[in-house]
Amino acid sequence: MANIPSSSEASADKISAVKGFYQSLNNVMNDQKQANCIAWSPVNRQGSIAIDEPFAGLGFSKFVRGISDHQPPLSVMLTSGTLGLSGKSGLSRYTPIRSALGLKEPDIKLWGHYAPKQYGDVRFVLAADVARPFSSEKGDIEGANYNEAWLDYAASMLSAAVDSGPTLCLCPSFSEVDELQDRFSDRPDIGFHTRGMKLDNLIEQLQSGTLNAIVTPSAWEGVSIRQKNGRQLLQNIMVTRIPVQPPNAVTENTFAARYLENGRTKEDALKSLYSRVRDRALRKFQQGLIGR
Repeated sequence: MANIPSSSEASADKISAVKGFYQSLNNVMNDQKQANCIAWSPVNRQGSIAIDEPFAGLGFSKFVRGISDHQPPLSVMLTSGTLGLSGKSGLSRYTPIRSALGLKEPDIKLWGHYAPKQYGDVRFVLAADVARPFSSEKGDIEGANYNEAWLDYAASMLSAAVDSGPTLCLCPSFSEVDELQDRFSDRPDIGFHTRGMKLDNLIEQLQSGTLNAIVTPSAWEGVSIRQKNGRQLLQNIMVTRIPVQPPNAVTENTFAARYLENGRTKEDALKSLYSRVRDRALRKFQQGLIGR
């Protein structure tokens, strides 16, 4: 080591630190009791490998409090108000997500809440008494058939929205996009985001005025569609259905197995799972509708 330049020694130290940090994190995240399974993507229904840990908060809290010499205790800053489903203010707003992550109040530093004084003029149009989205009583499951009366109603709502201004239509799945596209062969001004297509291309066409609307299942979160100069572009945001994840027997079984290992009941597991699915759908709905 005496003949190694100081810069090389520093690089070696950094590599060692990163390696130790990774190993520590890997040990926490790869608990042998963690359930590994095959899952379906909630958007395009493609198969994937999943790790669904109902007690993930235990591992996360260990990580925050320090798990090795290379990873000392951390503080957590929650930055998105849309993560908090509670109507309370301050840190109390984050109690549900804090509990899910296994965090104590001292683990969190709340740096402040920032919001514009004027959000703008927002009006809501809600669906009235309409047909159910699916013809089957089982609802949104793999291969379920859409109700034609509901598709006609959704198509008429989309037409009215597009005619009044630039529109973003959010759907829970690519299958629903395909169903709506079949009803708009005479509307080239509506862009339908299908499997394998880049959303960026549709956004550019909306910005240029080539399109007056985008129908997509991929812009609920992390996408803010504006003019290229940053000004507001969208006049309407349409949500066809609240994005509740369809039932998944594999996930239910892995949850139940982990709860039984910890001396809990299957009913406790399903209650926790359905609560998680509900909260996830509400957050996604909030971010898709008003989070931008």
